[in-house]
Amino acid sequence: MAVAAAFLWSPTNYKRMLAYSSVEHLGIVSLGLGFGGAWGLAGAMLHIANHALAKSVLFLVAGRIREEDRPKDDMALVRLKAGGGRDHTFAAGGRALTDVAGGSDAARDLAIATNGKIVVTGEATVDRIRRVVVARYLYS
Repeated sequence: MAVAAAFLWSPTNYKRMLAYSSVEHLGIVSLGLGFGGAWGLAGAMLHIANHALAKSVLFLVAGRIREEDRPKDDMALVRLKAGGGRDHTFAAGGRALTDVAGGSDAARDLAIATNGKIVVTGEATVDRIRRVVVARYLYS
């Protein structure tokens, strides 16, 4: 329990912190079972049930907290040459940044038309509302 609790003091990852918390709670359950008797067993079982419900919700919420906590991102499109370097003839210095409504944006899929034009689909999150984004780049 003490080792798991020590890792909880400086969390760098929400889900890892929750996992260490689960290890600590297993120690608490073991302690209750170690006391034995009806009260020890009942307390341990109640703690297991409570922990299972609460931790499941916390894992789901952790992703949402992380999303609100991170800096706002833009969609980025980079074209590379065959050697791996940026193609500076494309957009601005080989990359195109797209900011959709000032929120957090993420590109998910990309398609290149036969005429060389690029279409990117993704999502933009503004004020906690996710929206589907389709961006067509006129660079070729």
